[in-house]
Amino acid sequence: MLQAGFDAGCWFGALHLAALLRLDFDLSRIDTLPLVFGAFLIAVGQVLIGRLIGLYIHQWHYGTFEELGAATVSAITLSVISTVGNLIVGYPLPTTVPLLAGPIAICGMIGGR
Repeated sequence: MLQAGFDAGCWFGALHLAALLRLDFDLSRIDTLPLVFGAFLIAVGQVLIGRLIGLYIHQWHYGTFEELGAATVSAITLSVISTVGNLIVGYPLPTTVPLLAGPIAICGMIGGR
């Protein structure tokens, strides 16, 4: 449960950082409602995907290469799904925000392990 919450928090922070990077650190240009809603959906998606691939059911020891690989696979999968979902819904976020957030979230998740 702790790992899932930490990974969800990494996605939340990564999306906000990616939005800041994408919009040149101009807070007035960030539409906060779609960003927070998208961060919530992606956090839930991380928990679901992580559980499906065995990341949160203690299949591996903490910090092993297998666990780090599973965290990377789940984050890459979720990054692609969120980017495609953003395109389907009609661009509530800039298209590059989920793409930028993926590697940032991976760094946070792996660094925290």
